[in-house]
Amino acid sequence: MGGDRGQLEAFLLAYFDAQYELLQRFKPEIVGHLDLCRLYTPDLKFMDFQEVWKRIERNVEYAISYGALFEVNAAAFRKKWKTAYPGPDVAQVGFHPPLTWLEQRNIIFFCSLYFNVAGGLRCRTIATDPTQLGSTIIEYIIISDH
Repeated sequence: MGGDRGQLEAFLLAYFDAQYELLQRFKPEIVGHLDLCRLYTPDLKFMDFQEVWKRIERNVEYAISYGALFEVNAAAFRKKWKTAYPGPDVAQVGFHPPLTWLEQRNIIFFCSLYFNVAGGLRCRTIATDPTQLGSTIIEYIIISDH
């Protein structure tokens, strides 16, 4: 088991280091799939890996420093996960006060996104309360600390 843990930690460190390099190089306005590396292990606890957790904090704090928004992808619910991703542990990083899912509605807005060939990414529906979206399936929720 120790070897498996070591391999997992090496993979996670490489993932978050590559992500940091991407953030620095491109400074994306929206950071999506922040913790996609746990796609097949949704219950993975990053805090169990001290160096990995430091990388996550570094990445999130860097993205916040230049004003990035973070995608929260609700597709995980279709996979029968308990939460969207990024998971609630990652969603706590860098937000002051810490972001609690759907409880801090003053800093959350919900947006169902789609791509328009002529105009790029468009927001189909926007609301401060998910119940205002009616029957719209929420694919993405974008949050900002600003």
